[in-house]
Amino acid sequence: MKPSKRPAGPILFWHPNFRIASSLPDTKVIRTSFAVNAVAVAVTLGLGALVIQQQMQIAEVTDRCAEWQATADGHRPRFEKAAQLQKEFAEGEKKVRQIDEFVTPRLQASDLLVLIAETLPRLIILDAIEMYGDGVRLRGTVVDASASIAKGYADQLAASPAITALMESVRLSSQNRDQGGNRFTFEIDMKLKGQKTPAPKPPPAPKPKAEDE
Repeated sequence: MKPSKRPAGPILFWHPNFRIASSLPDTKVIRTSFAVNAVAVAVTLGLGALVIQQQMQIAEVTDRCAEWQATADGHRPRFEKAAQLQKEFAEGEKKVRQIDEFVTPRLQASDLLVLIAETLPRLIILDAIEMYGDGVRLRGTVVDASASIAKGYADQLAASPAITALMESVRLSSQNRDQGGNRFTFEIDMKLKGQKTPAPKPPPAPKPKAEDE
């Protein structure tokens, strides 16, 4: 008898399945709720460890700050004493500088004489060179009847680089004709740079008498 080539029919169970799957117990080795709870516990433990570590670091920093503050408080008396000494030293140095500026001349007479000699015109004779607190006064005579020579000499001094490096201003303060009529006496005031005190006023020059007296 030859085997049949027709496909076999559906496989039939020998008894029907009356099981209700939703009511059957969970047979998984690791339940889903357990895995979720384990992850939540791990995250909680990690956050707790992080918080504890941060609290330990904060406590360490606080202890260091307290230690540094205690060290600073211990050094504070010496710091205040040093600051007071520094203040007293600065005041003393200021007084010494003032005394030094008062005693030490700001302009050497020899240097001034050299500058004056280099710029002295031919028809001018210097009778006196006066040095006071904030400047220099030149008293001289013009051996000529021209009244413009003294003014030209003052302008020459004002234009000299060596003079302007020391002096703030140069001006012809007075000029008078002498009794003979062929000479002029003059005064030139030069003020040193950086000075604020006014120059002492010179004594009034005697007025020339009229030629007919």
